[in-house]
Amino acid sequence: MALGFDYSYLGVEQHAGENQFGAFSIAADPLRALEILSGTAGNNRFDDPAVTYARQVGSLQFSGNVHQPTAYVQDTWRVSPTLTLALGLRWEGQINPSPIADNDFLVANVRDFAFPGGRLDPTLIRNQLGQWSPRASFAWDPTGKQDTVIRGKGGIFYAQTPLVYLAGPMTDVSMGPSDLTLQIAPSSAGSVYGQFLAGGFDLNRYPLDSLPIFTVPDIWVQVAGKPNPFAKANVITTSGESFRNPRSAQIGLTVEHRVRNGLAVFYELDHLNAVHLERNVDWNVPQPSVKSGDQSLRPFFGLRSGTPRPNPNLGWVLVRDSSARSSYLGHTFRAEYRSGRLLIAAHYTVSFNRSDDDNERQLTGITYQNPYDFSREYNWSAIDARHQAAGYCVWNAPRGLTLSGLFNFRSGLPVDASTGGTAQRERGEPAPASAQCIDATQRVPQPLVRQRGITNREIGHTEGGTQIGFDGRPVQCVQLRKRCFHLV
Repeated sequence: MALGFDYSYLGVEQHAGENQFGAFSIAADPLRALEILSGTAGNNRFDDPAVTYARQVGSLQFSGNVHQPTAYVQDTWRVSPTLTLALGLRWEGQINPSPIADNDFLVANVRDFAFPGGRLDPTLIRNQLGQWSPRASFAWDPTGKQDTVIRGKGGIFYAQTPLVYLAGPMTDVSMGPSDLTLQIAPSSAGSVYGQFLAGGFDLNRYPLDSLPIFTVPDIWVQVAGKPNPFAKANVITTSGESFRNPRSAQIGLTVEHRVRNGLAVFYELDHLNAVHLERNVDWNVPQPSVKSGDQSLRPFFGLRSGTPRPNPNLGWVLVRDSSARSSYLGHTFRAEYRSGRLLIAAHYTVSFNRSDDDNERQLTGITYQNPYDFSREYNWSAIDARHQAAGYCVWNAPRGLTLSGLFNFRSGLPVDASTGGTAQRERGEPAPASAQCIDATQRVPQPLVRQRGITNREIGHTEGGTQIGFDGRPVQCVQLRKRCFHLV
């Protein structure tokens, strides 16, 4: 039996922030964007519901630390000469820092406001102390001749939340936030152009290549018209007590058989189901509407056509949530041949990968269509490669000469179609009288065609190469790549 523990202290220091000099964003198709930028034909520059402006108001400095204690126990039993069992139990903890929450205005507007999705507590980042991971494995020689081995494994595994992912929640509701953005967006006060004009800045007067860097007080007081520098801020927090570290349940089975001297074949089964994956969710958006008769049920929120956010004192309220999930099932067939100086190996995998959010520690972006209904998001993952094959050959020739070659092939990835701000409701056109409201507490009937996982795929991605070496040192390498597409 083996017992053990370890302890990790992780510290991070960051000097970064978006929109440090201010940034205008245009969510429109290229032709419309050029029209908005030109300011010609009697149009004012940036005078369009598709335009927003963001300005960094934070200090751009962040530091923090996290404690990660771990303990485990494991044991191995030789049940018989042909069967071995192993059992283990692991506990992992993550003790997170507490947010600096001395900004009464931001704390009150987040914690004390009833958002459509519920309530939030920006003063809390949950510690992860209930992470218990039982695991088991076995190895069995069914014939007793050591020519066939069957191995199995299964267990629960946890992943740690990167500290940089918590940088925003740790400081965004403080008086000295590290990375906090003030947003000027179309509202009842007018377009971005109109709000800047009311503050004394006519955006038509500045060439596009010489736009001024507006100071923070300019944006705070003159444009936003707010003596409070944190009004209209984009706040990042977590889902509080509901936030969890990612957890996966994994099982695997391997069968290895020695056909004859030098030749072995393998089969591997891997199944993984992961929950509590991180995603970003904007809680400060109105409930969407859909057009009557629109079978796609595309939601429109109206933020660019004057529909106010639930809490008009803030911009987005981006929540680090842990409601995403994924699953993977893979079958791998492998062969390996060794004979003297020659080694040849190849494998083929057919797999099925589903998820409802594929971001990789994305700090501000969102990938969903509707924050009130994630059921339409669960489909083929953006990294789902149905077929994969690879192989290599190595020949250790006489006089220290080595020749090798390899190939790698995978089938195409799904195409996840998306759109910017070009849809009618988002471009500022009023909602039709026949529009119906989507209740955030009710599931909307789903159409047959899902939002994600469109079946258009690139046919495949193929790589190959050769290498010549002498005395273990490569002296020449040639690599070939080819990608094929098929869009219907």
